[in-house]
Amino acid sequence: MNVELRVDDLIPRPREVLAAQGVPPGVTLSPRLEALAADALALLAASAEPRGVVEPISREEFGVLLAEAEGNAHDPVVGWIHPRAEGLGLFAGTLGRRVSDEIEGLLAGGEYPLAVSLDAAASRMTDHTSRALATAWRERLLRSGEADGDTRVLGYSPGYCGWHVSGQRPLFARLRPERIGITLNDACLMHPLKSVSGVLVGGPASVHRFETGFTFCDACRDRSCVARMRSFDDDRTSNGSTPP
Repeated sequence: MNVELRVDDLIPRPREVLAAQGVPPGVTLSPRLEALAADALALLAASAEPRGVVEPISREEFGVLLAEAEGNAHDPVVGWIHPRAEGLGLFAGTLGRRVSDEIEGLLAGGEYPLAVSLDAAASRMTDHTSRALATAWRERLLRSGEADGDTRVLGYSPGYCGWHVSGQRPLFARLRPERIGITLNDACLMHPLKSVSGVLVGGPASVHRFETGFTFCDACRDRSCVARMRSFDDDRTSNGSTPP
């Protein structure tokens, strides 16, 4: 299903943009920093053309798709989680090519601070796009009776937590995100760059909880999975672009 996405619903707040650039909360901002964030958000609002798609996939079919990736860890997190899911949906979302063109144009023109600020703002908006797709998938599961009020929907993406980035190939073959303008290169990188893809997993919080003791956890410096699990009490969806 194509998911209707509105720029106004996805645009990040100025503080989010600054936080993505390493500015801690509570810091008094200089007028220049505030102006950069405002200019970046104005450019983003004018250039973003968000599009998204989600399609259901059975647990059995996803197991086959997951196994088609070359180089998976023997214990990818999503391989442990998906058999217990209430509903699975392959997803992809993008902000469109114009955002990337704006960033490249700023860099080419030597406007590095604004380019960096726009890049940070676009990354946050991509995260919000993932979240919107997770919300849309949860609503579909609720309508179909496959989920209830306790269902959480989280996204898991190739390239994270034991699911090799080559998993993009079978995912793209099944989902066909080209229909919303996303293509995949030989290195399994998506274009436009401000795009996201993976599988949305619906289920109670217990489905998504795990100990960070997988073989690849020691090499992970992010550990954003911990924050995601802590968020279960606050909300029913989580950012689909963030690794589990």
